[in-house]
Amino acid sequence: MWKRLKDWLSPTPPPAVEVATVAPAPAAPPARTKGIAAANAALPFITIEEVNDAAPLAGALFQRKFGHPIPDYPRHFVAFHHSPDRPRSVVGYVHYLPHEDVYLCGGMCVDNSAYRRMTTAELLALREAGSLAEFLLRQTFEMVGPCAAIFGSVGDATARNVDLRAGFIDTDEPHLMVVWRDAAVEDQPALVAKVKALGAF
Repeated sequence: MWKRLKDWLSPTPPPAVEVATVAPAPAAPPARTKGIAAANAALPFITIEEVNDAAPLAGALFQRKFGHPIPDYPRHFVAFHHSPDRPRSVVGYVHYLPHEDVYLCGGMCVDNSAYRRMTTAELLALREAGSLAEFLLRQTFEMVGPCAAIFGSVGDATARNVDLRAGFIDTDEPHLMVVWRDAAVEDQPALVAKVKALGAF
């Protein structure tokens, strides 16, 4: 499905922030620095980074969740858990596919075993944020930058509830949810129709 969407849309994605897989991540370009800093400030033990190639980091997690390889086209956001006494570990992933003036959000997956590695204080702080999935969605909504809207295709009831808590709302189309950003109210029905025509993603 992701490969078919890639062939249909063939967008020109914005440049992603390159992140080293073993060394500490290099500083983000100025255009992205504010978004990344804001995303990571709320939960200091969870770091969210945009990467060019997510396969070495989140490929195994994605494969377990969806049963096929992680997308090989932008944009990729990976969440890491870290603490002073252990190396950082991947705990979540989400993908945003740019299409004209909107983003298609999908591929959300979280390593639920990460909760067992967290301290009581971290679990309490995360509970205030809702969950790893909610936190990752809300923060990456800002990290993708300006756009008319962010759409999600959601068929699972549990995933829908997470998306609603993170900020998505239902559209009049089954399974199609949206976070309205810069779109004028009068333009919203046309955007919904445009994304509906793409089919499930």
